[in-house]
Amino acid sequence: MFTSFFAAILFSGSALAQSYLSNSGMRISGKKSEGSFWDDADLSFKTGYLNETEELYGNSSVYENLRIGKNFTEQFRLDLYNQVEYSKREETGQPDRERWYDNTSLVAKYDFGGMYRLEAFGSASISDETFTSYGGRYRTLIESGEFSVTNIIEGGYSYFYYWNMVGQDYLSESIEFQYASLDLSLSYLYADVRNNYIEGYEIKGKNPNRMFNLGISYDFLADPKVNIGMYYQFRDYEHYSPLYYSPQNRDITGFGAYAFDTFGKFYAYLGGGIKQDQNAVFVWSVDAEAGFENNGFSVSGIFGRYYDPFYRNTNFSVNLTKSF
Repeated sequence: MFTSFFAAILFSGSALAQSYLSNSGMRISGKKSEGSFWDDADLSFKTGYLNETEELYGNSSVYENLRIGKNFTEQFRLDLYNQVEYSKREETGQPDRERWYDNTSLVAKYDFGGMYRLEAFGSASISDETFTSYGGRYRTLIESGEFSVTNIIEGGYSYFYYWNMVGQDYLSESIEFQYASLDLSLSYLYADVRNNYIEGYEIKGKNPNRMFNLGISYDFLADPKVNIGMYYQFRDYEHYSPLYYSPQNRDITGFGAYAFDTFGKFYAYLGGGIKQDQNAVFVWSVDAEAGFENNGFSVSGIFGRYYDPFYRNTNFSVNLTKSF
């Protein structure tokens, strides 16, 4: 599944491009809903192909994601997500396997005047007959001129790797300082993988883990927007597990850059990064997005490639969004 290694990836990818578009449907817009249900609502559809390779196996997946969101008042918003995925696994010494996976989630957001926001979320899978996530998120945003501080505290449960039915409880906090073209971000995650195989296939137990991220970047150009940054990540699991990526005391340092520009109703994004851990293991990533936006409708194509000797992936997708 394409979310299974989110914690291992240092560079954020082409989703950055979407943050520069005026698609207010992804956030509480400040308008009151009147008339039909579709007033102040939006929907998006994404379909794509993902190929993942690890040391002992590889997965190929075709997926579809559908989202419907609506601002019911100036403060309250609901988003409903549905994911369907078909994947095939080829594993060394094992027969090939195929499986379907679905996931439906609901996110409720309440905005306390723009400075504070509270969110609650939950999701479940029919195919796996389990809850796949639940928890909450609290965001604080302070702005003064060109200076802003964003603090997010989140906690809950995540079923983060459906192929091996692995889930963990977690608590995280992130803080981002922005001043003009300079950005400094820090984040910390503490999690505890629920009872599952550790140190091989003979022992089961919990697996506490932690992650720390630090990044600093600067916009060297405004039009087109060109950003260059330096990043650090520390990742540590108490135990190795054969079921999921579980590095121990891994330090990764790297550089990343991206460019974004608009051409009338079209836009383009290109990003990439290189990094290395304390054992001189080299990792790189590249991603690109191009799209068109007009009168609340947007369509985009996305390509991404991530390479780490322990995990690598290639991703192609098409995204359609309509705001009403």
